[in-house]
Amino acid sequence: MNTLNLKLETIMNKIVYYFSKLLIVVSVIAFALSGCNTADLFTKKDDVTDYSDVLAVPENIEELKQKGKVLQGLTIEADAALNNDDFDSAEQLYNRIFDLDLNNLRAKEGMRRVAIFRQHEATIEQAQGLIGRSEQDDEKAATLLREVLVEDPENIEAASLYRAMVVREDEKRIEGLHKRLKYTNPVSLEFRDTQLKIIIEALAKGTGVNFILDKDVKSNLKASLFIQNVSLEDAIDVLVQSNQLKKKVLNENSVIIYPDTPLKTRQYQDLIIRSFFLEYADPETVSKLLKSMLGIRQIQTDDRLPMIMIKDVPEVMVLAEKLIKSQDLPEPEVMLEMEILEIRRTESTDKGVTWPTRLTVISSDGLTLEALKNVNSGDISVSPNPSIIFEGQDSNVNLLANPRIRVKNGESAKIHIGDRVPVITSNVSSNGVISDNVQYIDTGLKLEVQPTISMSGDVTIKLTLEVSSVGEIVTTITGASVPQIGTRSTSTELRLKDGETQILAGLISDADRETVNKIPGLGDIPILGRFFSTHSNEKVKTELVLSITPHIIRPRKSPDAALAEYWTGTELNAGRGFTQPRTREEISKLFKAGVAPGSANKPAVSKEPAAPQGLNIQLPPGLASEF
Repeated sequence: MNTLNLKLETIMNKIVYYFSKLLIVVSVIAFALSGCNTADLFTKKDDVTDYSDVLAVPENIEELKQKGKVLQGLTIEADAALNNDDFDSAEQLYNRIFDLDLNNLRAKEGMRRVAIFRQHEATIEQAQGLIGRSEQDDEKAATLLREVLVEDPENIEAASLYRAMVVREDEKRIEGLHKRLKYTNPVSLEFRDTQLKIIIEALAKGTGVNFILDKDVKSNLKASLFIQNVSLEDAIDVLVQSNQLKKKVLNENSVIIYPDTPLKTRQYQDLIIRSFFLEYADPETVSKLLKSMLGIRQIQTDDRLPMIMIKDVPEVMVLAEKLIKSQDLPEPEVMLEMEILEIRRTESTDKGVTWPTRLTVISSDGLTLEALKNVNSGDISVSPNPSIIFEGQDSNVNLLANPRIRVKNGESAKIHIGDRVPVITSNVSSNGVISDNVQYIDTGLKLEVQPTISMSGDVTIKLTLEVSSVGEIVTTITGASVPQIGTRSTSTELRLKDGETQILAGLISDADRETVNKIPGLGDIPILGRFFSTHSNEKVKTELVLSITPHIIRPRKSPDAALAEYWTGTELNAGRGFTQPRTREEISKLFKAGVAPGSANKPAVSKEPAAPQGLNIQLPPGLASEF
């Protein structure tokens, strides 16, 4: 009976796993098993036939296992075909799964995804046909792609198309911020103490450009202007900057002029936000540099990425990018190859005759004056035993360490080869409680180096070397044992070329000890005193040698020439000056003999009058300048 019940339980578990939709039938079978004989259920054919229309129970477990393996294999193949965008193959495989299991949930989900992906494919194809036609079609295409990405965020094709559209739209938006006037002919102006409105009116009539003055521009503002053969935008820049004004190009034919005040600047100035991701530089350091050099006020750092986010005008973004590139350089690294050798030579000799120096009365019951009367030679012991000593010992010890350390520029590296010796100190509180405090002292070899790599390839190394050893144990008054530490240390700073080896030596410790054990009086007799004394000589000489060789792994990289010097504009308006920044060569040509200002690489202007090719507005009669 137990065996039949176990088989039935196994069959029921497999049925629940593969045919979850038939839980009602399984419950009916379980209820029937609880009220009848289990053996009759399997022996009576009529009972099995009652459920054959709903569920065909396999005759054995092996068939069920085989069916499960087939379903699993088909499901894996179908999912792989779906991921590879082979929708026809995936659909065929899912249909084969339905032939074996009509209610397979994974197959149903797979067929649903096939339908959605086919719809997405058609939507993407429709969006591709709309891209680039017009702004309205681009908006429709972006909407279609967003719908696809909402349902399938991992769709690579839709994501790439949408990303390209966003980048292109941002480029158009940024390009729109750099509006230029279409009037390109040179302009010559001569005005002295003339009202600004008259100058603007003359420019508007002569160039055909629309000028708009903000309502807060003073009506009685006057300006003096003497310029020859410059571009219209440069002429406007000179005019507005010399009168505490600013301009904004609205389109290729329109310019608005407004006061240079914080309120008006926020009202008219177009700003953009840009994120700069750093690889090597510290965000806080670069942020302080941007604030001090370019006067950027709206800046935020993120040490997690690391990243710097800036909000400013597009002209400042160009300067910020150059400054960040000049600072975001990889740190140079150097490999320090060192050899540390400690040579220790010891010579010791013991020569002489050892005589007894102590007589002791042997007594087991305690020594009394009465017992001393009966003391004989058998009751007295001598120590130490007499002996003749002739012993010598030589030893050489070489301690070698060959560490190799890779260090970043300006960082410190430390090496410790040795032991940590515990030192126990006892503290007694006011109530008499004694507490022990354990401190550890590093002994052995300690080395600390800090390299600095120069642009020429030299390496400046700050080096500190310390060699210590544990000596005698000293016992304090309180009974604590404190080790005596012997130390030799040196600190230096040296400059080496790449691959150059420097040897530091001369840390020598030389000790010569002589100990004499003798019989008082007899040991002091010349020559004969040698027979009544023992002489011990010990010579210890220790020398420390350090060899260090730097190998530059990553040299210091200098920024490009274009990042070493570039135009920034004025002190108060960094990056917001003239629309055409000039290089040093162009500026020098403005003052070169034989070349007129504003006409670099052109012959000097002839003194003979010639018909003006651009706008040439001179002073009214009677107001000719004397200079």
